[in-house]
Amino acid sequence: MLKDTMLRHLIIILISFCICSCEGNEPKEHLNKKHLGIYFDHGSWTGGYYNDKNGDTYLYRSITTCITNDSTIPLNIEIEFLNELKCKNEFNERSMKIFILPKELSGDKQYNYPGVSPELQKYLDNNILESSSLNKQLNPKEELTITIGVLNYNKNYGPNQMALISDRLKPHFISHDSVIVNSISSKKPLDLFIALDFASSEKDSTCFSYLCVPCGQISYMNRK
Repeated sequence: MLKDTMLRHLIIILISFCICSCEGNEPKEHLNKKHLGIYFDHGSWTGGYYNDKNGDTYLYRSITTCITNDSTIPLNIEIEFLNELKCKNEFNERSMKIFILPKELSGDKQYNYPGVSPELQKYLDNNILESSSLNKQLNPKEELTITIGVLNYNKNYGPNQMALISDRLKPHFISHDSVIVNSISSKKPLDLFIALDFASSEKDSTCFSYLCVPCGQISYMNRK
């Protein structure tokens, strides 16, 4: 009788252990399909206003993307943004600054509504004229979270949606999805872009409707 009781208790413990182990290893849910063994999970953009040392006000936006290597081969991720981006359309030329944020300034640590946090203010004051880059190896089953910031020198006109994308790794852009898809369709499958989707503006015809800025690439590394 005692042996039967101990055996039942042992079976219950083993079953409980298996259930807990399974719950702790549930696969991550991805909102977008993977392509070539890679997932891009896009966050929502956030933003505020940044006042530089001269008292000029800029519109600030940021977006976080989590890249998951769901393949069996290491990836190499290269991203680079120049110190200033000159954007032209048929009417005029505008400038903006796009950069990679350090990890310690991601998420809610960027903001002190309606402006930016003191930490981000200090970072922008010291680095606004610098280019930024990333060169990272991502091993199988690893994740990399990247936060990209944008300073728009037109403080009254910012993107309604933005994301780090490639040809097959992108969210649906509400305002100009078809033209964004078409603009990168001839590029390599893992070329990277930062896409900014602006709402149409009838009042200001000089404003951009969208921008797709080349910023790097993902490549598979040779196995040794």
